[in-house]
Amino acid sequence: MKAGWTMASLAEVCEFQRGLTYAKSDEVDASRSVVLRASNIDLTTSLLDLADLRFISDTVDVPANKRVREGSLLVCTASGSKAHLGKVALIDKDYGFAFGGFMGQLTPTERVLPKFLFYMLISDVYKHFIASLSDGANINNLKFADLGRFQIPVPPLSEQRRIAALLDEMRANTQRLSKIYEQKQATLEALKRSLLQQAFNGEL
Repeated sequence: MKAGWTMASLAEVCEFQRGLTYAKSDEVDASRSVVLRASNIDLTTSLLDLADLRFISDTVDVPANKRVREGSLLVCTASGSKAHLGKVALIDKDYGFAFGGFMGQLTPTERVLPKFLFYMLISDVYKHFIASLSDGANINNLKFADLGRFQIPVPPLSEQRRIAALLDEMRANTQRLSKIYEQKQATLEALKRSLLQQAFNGEL
């Protein structure tokens, strides 16, 4: 390991808060109180998806530590699908939203930059760690006592910033290329349908 780099567990570099527990009867069609759930983390992109929000009555008391905070990471701690267990999203601003009981929030200490931690928690190493925790278990949930054992490299902050910027650039390029591929695939599908139609009509 490089000079100045250390290894640390999540428990050593993060605070953890479990989400808000509320009654089914507290759910309403609309209110000022939004609760984020597992479905609000996109499994493919690890981005927040705010298309399907859950609302609870404004009369429900939501403590400050049950609301997402900018620079924290939202993590799915329980799911009916093991594929979703442990998935994370970086909170990019103070939304004021609560997060539900099947979720947790990881808030990094000053030793770790949020974006650097995010990239550590979408790595294959992390995914293999989560899979090993849930392997063979019928109950798909994560306890912070277990999650907190995950080890990450902790380089100097300047190095974390450099690595995160490099990964940001690679991620943006990957997304750009993916969109180009999807557009070309759609064009090819349209061409194939057109050719098939011409073939049926004896126009080829």
